[in-house]
Amino acid sequence: MTQPPPWLQEPVLSPRLVLRPGRDAEADRAAAVELLTDPKVREFIGGPLSVEDAREAVSGPAGQRWGSFVLELRRGSDGVEGSVVGVCSLSRERGELEIGYMLLPRYWGRGLAGEAVATVLAWVAEHLDDVQVIAVTQAANTASLRLLARLGFVERERFVEFDADQVLLMSPVVSAALHLAACPSRAPGPSQ
Repeated sequence: MTQPPPWLQEPVLSPRLVLRPGRDAEADRAAAVELLTDPKVREFIGGPLSVEDAREAVSGPAGQRWGSFVLELRRGSDGVEGSVVGVCSLSRERGELEIGYMLLPRYWGRGLAGEAVATVLAWVAEHLDDVQVIAVTQAANTASLRLLARLGFVERERFVEFDADQVLLMSPVVSAALHLAACPSRAPGPSQ
């Protein structure tokens, strides 16, 4: 495995999103606090944090952690250009490259999570030597399971963690990255 590249020298673009490192900016911190305190967002990942705990969690330098992508709307997308809609992340906490994502509920149902995950996987295929990526979600999170299946992830194992049934899924990087090219978003591309 080669060393990870310096973290995101240039933003990564998808049809409707800009994936970028976080900024030490109030808008990024406000979106992060909203994600961490929202009961719907956190339903399957340990429940919402208190506002105090969420502010403390985002009080350090924003966005410099390797693998952390802030998801921002591009011009011509649904919503206000530059709005932070969520985050997508890569980690190796389980010993394998793992992808995770959170979107603010007002952006659910638009295909943005799938677009973001496919874009990150395309970035992985271009920049890293990993041949597969894992994702873990609660078995009760059927929406996330459906999204990951659409991107080519298949169940590898089930286990209990945090007092809940979990599903570990895996996907070859190539099949997931190709999904973006084979199944582009139905939304019109951004105007240039």
